[in-house]
Amino acid sequence: MIDRLLNLMKYEFLGKRKTYLIFLLIYLGLVFIIWTRFHNRISDKDLELLTIYIFLTFFFSVGLVLIFIKNLRDINSEDLGYLSFSLPVTSYVLFLKRIKIVFSELVYFLLIVVLTGYFILHSYNTSFSVAISSYFSKYGTILLIDFLFSFIFIFLIVALIIIARNLAYEKRFLRRLIYVGCTSYLVFGGYLHDFLAKCFPQKLLSIPSFEYQITSQGLQEGFNIPKTDYYVVGVLLKILLFILVIYLYNLLLEKYAERR
Repeated sequence: MIDRLLNLMKYEFLGKRKTYLIFLLIYLGLVFIIWTRFHNRISDKDLELLTIYIFLTFFFSVGLVLIFIKNLRDINSEDLGYLSFSLPVTSYVLFLKRIKIVFSELVYFLLIVVLTGYFILHSYNTSFSVAISSYFSKYGTILLIDFLFSFIFIFLIVALIIIARNLAYEKRFLRRLIYVGCTSYLVFGGYLHDFLAKCFPQKLLSIPSFEYQITSQGLQEGFNIPKTDYYVVGVLLKILLFILVIYLYNLLLEKYAERR
């Protein structure tokens, strides 16, 4: 199973290597253009650094959307294709492959962004650079783990909808159940977590917000990270739902394989 998993991952990574390289070159090119455009054009170095970081945040968001959409398309075109053509691949292997690829791409992208941000950050010596470095040195690890978990969790929920859409007509009840359940959580999940947090207010930990505002030369810029509270009931609920989503993901792949 491990050999088959590694082979599937290797061929998918090889198939995407040009995409990875093009993305890297475009990202570094845009960062260089933004940096050269603002470097020495804004007299306030703090404002200059903050403006560059806002652009980096925008690029980061776009990259996440691309990773999300591309892997959903690969599930629809590749993973389900392996099952359609009766290849000797189990649903569990396909699940592990997709999770590992999404995780690897996230880490690859995060490394690029973090290293770029680190280089730019340490090329300046401003109050913003000191403040954001101090914040992430204290809370960066927790925020990173939370981000990776939440991204993969939401990705799997949307992936369930994609797989359910391709089920046979005889499985229409299961398909509708997945539609309703996944859509309801995506829309009302936040309200559910807030309600449970009010009923069971025990906190696991709390990360303060980060707010930085600059007004200079008639320009006002801000960089904000909201406060994050981790409630015991919320963490337990996410873990249980994550396990449920993994089970449903493999179940739907097996149901799809029955079409053969």
